[in-house]
Amino acid sequence: MALPLAPIAATALRWGVVAALAYAVTRYRGRAPADPRRDAAIDPAPDGLDLEFRHQPGEARADGSLRLRRTIRAGRRGPGFELDLAALGRAKLRPIRGGC
Repeated sequence: MALPLAPIAATALRWGVVAALAYAVTRYRGRAPADPRRDAAIDPAPDGLDLEFRHQPGEARADGSLRLRRTIRAGRRGPGFELDLAALGRAKLRPIRGGC
């Protein structure tokens, strides 16, 4: 008789992520608070993925931001926490004249 491992693996992975995040939160709780200037720079980022491409003579530029906010609970009435992930990025491409 075959044992269906796909549903078990998905549930184990989900609980493993919750356990790892709970461990990280309890381990880093006593550290100094983050720099408020960094929080102020990231807070205006909109939810979701935002990409902007600019092409100017001699330069190409791409700016992007990603923000994901979720509430994660262990069960219906179990303990939970809010997850707020944010990332900012920039890439510039300019040609350089001359050689080595």
